[in-house]
Amino acid sequence: MIFHLVAFKLNSSLQWCDKEVIEAEAATREHPKHISEIRGWLCARNISPREQAMDFVVMGLFENQEDLSAYLIHPNHQQGVQK
Repeated sequence: MIFHLVAFKLNSSLQWCDKEVIEAEAATREHPKHISEIRGWLCARNISPREQAMDFVVMGLFENQEDLSAYLIHPNHQQGVQK
């Protein structure tokens, strides 16, 4: 199994209430419905107020490197990346 972990920091001009951010978060939460290679999926906002803290984390579980590679190029994932 492969555990894929990614942490994001919002651009300083963005807030959680911005439409762009809400849509990106929603798209990320929906990936398992569209990408069959995902075996486990968690994503969440970080509530820490520390300056160095990241704002959002994605944790994906994949059976093998091939499944992770398929996820990375999957059109649904790419749409999320664009958001």
